[in-house]
Amino acid sequence: MNYISNILLYLLLLIANNVFSQNLVKNGDFELIDKIPDCANSIHLAKGWYSINSSADLYHTCADPADFNHSYLRMEKPPSGYACACIFASEYETIQTKLSHPLEANKEYRVSFYIKMQGSSECALTPIFGLLTEYSSFDSIARYIHYEYQVSITDYKLLLDTKKWHQVSGTYLAKGNEKYLSIGYFNTLGKSFCMSIYLIDDVSVYPLHKEFTITQAKSRKDSIILDRGVILKLDYVSFDYNKSILLSNALPILDNLYEYLKENTDITIVIEGHTDNSGSKNINDKLSLERARAVNNYLVKRGIEKSRMIFYGSGSSKPLNDNSSEVMRQQNRRVEIKIN
Repeated sequence: MNYISNILLYLLLLIANNVFSQNLVKNGDFELIDKIPDCANSIHLAKGWYSINSSADLYHTCADPADFNHSYLRMEKPPSGYACACIFASEYETIQTKLSHPLEANKEYRVSFYIKMQGSSECALTPIFGLLTEYSSFDSIARYIHYEYQVSITDYKLLLDTKKWHQVSGTYLAKGNEKYLSIGYFNTLGKSFCMSIYLIDDVSVYPLHKEFTITQAKSRKDSIILDRGVILKLDYVSFDYNKSILLSNALPILDNLYEYLKENTDITIVIEGHTDNSGSKNINDKLSLERARAVNNYLVKRGIEKSRMIFYGSGSSKPLNDNSSEVMRQQNRRVEIKIN
């Protein structure tokens, strides 16, 4: 029964990716694959991805670790879904994908990916970078990297973390006609060799829009124009500790969202629930799902069709802050909405 449930969930994730994705990276979560990987050097099995200078790996939780011909490769759990990429930074492996369309000159884009050190690594190598270029060749990338890291992570403490995934993100002002995104490591500082392996997942490139909070909508008379791909921060839609019941101050906010969806019938949404870092991972994953479900059910009760919404939980994997106080933990117990 669990096997069937997992397969159904996997198919649902694939459908969600196809129906709702506005990400310029067409397979940013590596879930669209030709087959379950049964050996190393298999990044090409993830649709749209390839390695331009060496053979990177594709990890999948349904794969048998014994099929990977290296004893130091062990399967890891992605931050979402079933699959993620793996690069050997110590061998300068660089993965690349072609964007769904070229970037526009003088327009800002938000570039993001998640990274975690693989458990058998010996050291951290920095920086791990994301690079947008007009051409796909390794030589063209090498020319960029000597003077410009568009999006990168240099914090050794985070790069040495084998327990948690960390988001790498930044804003990029396009020169125009960039078509390719590469993620990898170059030894520009002449560092000595060591075994350094990183997992990569949830890669995205979005046009940057002004931040919008649904509390700005005071009434139906307000003019609300939201571009697809915008993430709504639902102010005051938060939860008590270990609870998934909507607080009363959340209802006016959701009513405004309902009015917007009612008037814009071509819009679909993805609802993502979050928790603080209290409790176990299993509890947080379930609780975040129930929080997203609570928002979904409220909007369905008001009259929004179920087919226009997908909801899921991310547990405590995407905090807004470090959870160091009750105020900060309260902020992390939240729901976010993506407009599609």
